[in-house]
Amino acid sequence: MAGANLPWTPKFSGAVAANYDVKLTDKLAGSFNLAVRHTGKRNAGYEGSAIAPLYRLQSYNIVDATLSLRARGWEIGPFIKNV
Repeated sequence: MAGANLPWTPKFSGAVAANYDVKLTDKLAGSFNLAVRHTGKRNAGYEGSAIAPLYRLQSYNIVDATLSLRARGWEIGPFIKNV
């Protein structure tokens, strides 16, 4: 339909991330990363469509966290998605 918004596309989405690096010993370093993502309200489907009816999807936020340790060329980094 002319002038209709593209389905599943929010008017606003964005992300902010922060990273903190720390030297623990001469041979061991670590880092912590935290990211917050926002997806705004959006439509799914089109108005008046029998195949893809119009309905509203709510906005949501996602928080991800990563902690990593580095030593002798190796790195281990467990992470949590959608805290």
